[in-house]
Amino acid sequence: MFHKTAFAAEIPVSQGKSAVASTVTGATYGANQAVDGFIGTKWLASSTQLPQWLTVDLAQSVHISRVETVFEHVGSSYAYKLETSTDGINWQMFADRSSNTAVNFPFYTDTGDASARFIRLTVVGVGSPGDRAGVYDLRVYSANNPLALLSQTKTTAAYSSFSNAWGSDKAVDGQLTTSWAPSTTSLPQWLIVDIGQLRNVQRFETTYANPNDAYGYKIDFSIDGLTWYTFADRTGNLQQAEPRYVDEGNVTARYFRLTTTSAESGLYANVAEFQVYGVNDSLSPGTTSYHHLALNAASYAVGAGDTSSVMLSGVYANGSSQSISSGATFTIADTSVATVSASGVVTGVSLGTTTLTVSYNGLTTTATISVTSTLSNINRIAFDSYAYSLQAGSSRYPYVVAYKSDGSTQTLTTGLSFGSSNTSIAAISTNGTITGINVGVATITVSYGNFTASATVTITSQVSWLEASESSVTMSKGTSRSLYIHAYDNQDNMTDVTSGATLTSSNTSVVSVGSNGYITAVAAGTATLTATYSGASTTIYVTVQMVDNQAPTWNYGSTLTVTVDTENAATLSWTAASDNVGVTSYRIYRDTDLLTTVSGSELSTQLSELTAGSTMHFRVEAGDLANNWSQNGPTAEYTVAGKMLLPTGSPTLNLTAQVERVSGPDGHMRSSVTISEAELSGAISSLNSGRTTTLSVQMQDYQDTSVVTLPSSWLYSLQDTGDRANLQVNLNDVKFTIPLRVFKSHISQAAARDGLFQVYIRHEAGEIGAAIASYVSETGGTLLLSNPVEFQLRAGGSDIAKYGSYVERSIVLPGSSYSGNTTAARTEGDTGKLTFVPSVLTNENGQTMIVIKDQFGGLYTIIQADKAFQDMQTHWAKTDVEKLAAKDIVAGVDEQHFAPEKEVSRAEFAALLARAMGLLATAGEAAAAFSDIQAGDWFAGPVALASTAGLIDGYDDGTFRPLDQVTREQMAVMIQRSMQMAGHAVEPSNQEAVLEPFSDQNTIDGWAREAIAGTLERGLMQGVTETNLNPHANATRAQAAVTLSRLLVYLNFMN
Repeated sequence: MFHKTAFAAEIPVSQGKSAVASTVTGATYGANQAVDGFIGTKWLASSTQLPQWLTVDLAQSVHISRVETVFEHVGSSYAYKLETSTDGINWQMFADRSSNTAVNFPFYTDTGDASARFIRLTVVGVGSPGDRAGVYDLRVYSANNPLALLSQTKTTAAYSSFSNAWGSDKAVDGQLTTSWAPSTTSLPQWLIVDIGQLRNVQRFETTYANPNDAYGYKIDFSIDGLTWYTFADRTGNLQQAEPRYVDEGNVTARYFRLTTTSAESGLYANVAEFQVYGVNDSLSPGTTSYHHLALNAASYAVGAGDTSSVMLSGVYANGSSQSISSGATFTIADTSVATVSASGVVTGVSLGTTTLTVSYNGLTTTATISVTSTLSNINRIAFDSYAYSLQAGSSRYPYVVAYKSDGSTQTLTTGLSFGSSNTSIAAISTNGTITGINVGVATITVSYGNFTASATVTITSQVSWLEASESSVTMSKGTSRSLYIHAYDNQDNMTDVTSGATLTSSNTSVVSVGSNGYITAVAAGTATLTATYSGASTTIYVTVQMVDNQAPTWNYGSTLTVTVDTENAATLSWTAASDNVGVTSYRIYRDTDLLTTVSGSELSTQLSELTAGSTMHFRVEAGDLANNWSQNGPTAEYTVAGKMLLPTGSPTLNLTAQVERVSGPDGHMRSSVTISEAELSGAISSLNSGRTTTLSVQMQDYQDTSVVTLPSSWLYSLQDTGDRANLQVNLNDVKFTIPLRVFKSHISQAAARDGLFQVYIRHEAGEIGAAIASYVSETGGTLLLSNPVEFQLRAGGSDIAKYGSYVERSIVLPGSSYSGNTTAARTEGDTGKLTFVPSVLTNENGQTMIVIKDQFGGLYTIIQADKAFQDMQTHWAKTDVEKLAAKDIVAGVDEQHFAPEKEVSRAEFAALLARAMGLLATAGEAAAAFSDIQAGDWFAGPVALASTAGLIDGYDDGTFRPLDQVTREQMAVMIQRSMQMAGHAVEPSNQEAVLEPFSDQNTIDGWAREAIAGTLERGLMQGVTETNLNPHANATRAQAAVTLSRLLVYLNFMN
């Protein structure tokens, strides 16, 4: 979040307005992203070619006094100019910085004095070659007047009212003791306020009669009362008002509609006051009379039967202006062509041209009115749905919508011509009413001027029975989902009637219902939902459970035993685990590979085809219905050789080492530890037989530097069985456990120089430690380790850049109470900046220890942080999102918002994976070069990391398509590859059996079937319903975060 001097109670007049640009990089980085009020979104030009421009239509003529521009790279310089216009054609300079080379952090501010409707930013130069023109926020401010209450005692209307004493006028009477009450508890219910004329509105305060209830609602605005636009959408809100809801923005309109969509209690949604605040037009910037009048356009084009609003401003001699919303007189020269209302709304009557004259306080201005057969500046038209379904004999009326080039829409009611491809199946009247004639499918069309649109109409027999997508549903409190309602005729032809069916709940305090089959679990309990449509009905039984975050536990003395059946088969048996709800499954692992999953009622399983001469380490873990899994299940070791059963645990061989305290190259004392070749060679036989799995070097920790040196030559005799063992350097509170295969894979690097390996552990107490402490303090975290610890492996005197697998190092922490947000972090250079590395908290011999798992060496510390987002407080993904945010794996779109339902691009998910897996760029590695990624793109580095690690692929044409949204099946493949990189099995036990319950499994692309089955089986992903996967749906930020959280827990990379 950027910080600079704030101007009290200012809302940019540009916020939420229509914007267009010279070029855009897909919908994710469209022009409107620069005026949406969120610093985390941006407009980005599609190429590096300059100049590039961004134009904002402020919807009316305003007095522009200041412009703030937040460019994409706040540390770079930009050359640009700002221009204003009253008509979008003729432009005047507001600020010229076309020769600028200075950096203005965090944004550029330009002040001036102009009256205009349009403002254009033209970028002519960037400070960093190769950068594209990009803007996070273009904020335009006007000379604000104090806000006035515009709605009090104004005309109102409502969907229903309980009685006159509870009429809609009570919501604008200024009295909190009275209220408008709908006639029923059924929702939605709407209230409309007409404030009498077009006014600039910037704030709404909605006070419901019951301040202890939580309401879902939305606020729309309209110029003419016919075409509506959304101002604020809180239909998913679950928070109480405390005591009122406040929504801010900047619009100009006359009519305002409050629609209540849900009430947590299920009681009446009574509104005590609906208050609309806007600019007080009675306050002018000066006492001087206007110099002249100005309209927001020199000419207006309107279709016959359609309307267009005229905006009038008074302009002072100094060029400043003031909106005039009352007292003006509007006249039309030829009323057979067009008419105009007292508030300046022009209506087209017939084809032709006429003149509009506007008078105010002795001043006049004129504009040309042209009436055409169709609306102007239309991009396309469309029905309100691409497909309709109705029964024979029934009718429905579709809407036809015009999409304009300024981003707005308008419902068309005149000038339309309709047709049907088969009137014996579906007929459509001249006013657009569809009537089902016979069973079948037909295509309806509509024409408006040169534009056409079509839709499919499916006619079925009359409804015989209804069926829901699920007859019983189990949900967790606070979660939401959709149900689908299907109607069947007497020939069993199915029609999706979800949008038209009525859904009610027997207990809204447990389950509330919304539109289109959307239901929300409110509290623990049961409820019966009833869906009705065309006289038929069906029921759905819903059980809401409390959120279960407790994993199963193992009682003291729990065991896992191996019983020999044959030479290559054995039976594993274990004692039962405990859970607060109930154990539903057990997973059996061999080393880190998942072998099988069995029911929670089973306490044994048989394993066959065991390889003779091999030693296997088994572990069992317990899981519950909420997919919580234990992490410390009992273990056993079994060797298939002469039916010999080895004891549980890892046999350790302590090595004898020579320790000297010497002065290091930095002038400080250090421990120099040498292990002889004879000592190591003596362990070869025990390692190769599998009897020894750990070579241990025990030594005292002097809290400075320890270097363990060992020769490389003895590794040539190490067999495959032996290189699965580890070398552990134990300094009591600090341990470094290195698989011998890491040394063996770098033996050539050691042999090329001095033939030696070195294990390097250093406690850092210098300047970098102070930089880390400063960084943690600035980011709001808590430093749990006073001095960071460096772990490195060296071969032939040089650091081993990448180990090839995740290597463990552990640090004992003081005390015993740490939250799940505790994590290890690796430093970046000398800046003190930290990045997440996989780590888990464990308890060993009564001590709390954090085990770090990293493929690289580095300097590590331990931190703890808490993070919360305003839009996640009642969201189903709250716990996972906040935990990942605390570990700096995910970030919000700004400091206070996460935007959980925003879709995730391929580049964003690749970056999330790279952070979650602790990836680090190393010299000499070459990532795939994608033709659509430039070095200056923010995602170039993370995508390169993920590509080098084998987590992602591009397309056959050499592109990565970074700004495309990542689909659920693409995400599954990336997750599977991450598991594989971490050394885990990825294949499902029975692919087709896992996918069989899902009716849309045949839509999964062949390259993704194994990945989806594997992630489903391991609980890393779930279907959108019990019978639907929707593999091609785009993943949201919340879904991505939850999937990453499950992956990290599954890999034991996070508690």
